Amino acid sequence: MSSSHKKSDCQCDCVEELAEQLEKRRGDFVVVYERNGDIARGTIKDVKCDSVLILKNADKMSCCFQAGYISFTELIISICEITEFGVMQGDAPCSSPVAPGDDIFKSLSGNK
Repeated sequence: MSSSHKKSDCQCDCVEELAEQLEKRRGDFVVVYERNGDIARGTIKDVKCDSVLILKNADKMSCCFQAGYISFTELIISICEITEFGVMQGDAPCSSPVAPGDDIFKSLSGNK
């Protein structure tokens, strides 16, 4: 474990519960909100050691850049950095009412 992710720094009941909830939703398309304001979305591939979330076919938008989403075949996120997540309706982004490439957050909020 790296010095920035020592067990005492991150492993608490809330992180363990978050890891359990993510594990239960393996295969679901989710939106993940990170502590620094970044937003990721993708399909849960795996949860490792109650500390790492692996998303496949993922996109991530940084709160610091206005470049939009960056696409990844696989995205690995520390569960310590996750503040919350939501499961999207349907099996994948293509089955949702929002077309790929649309601003999903504007569409969900009704602000088009």
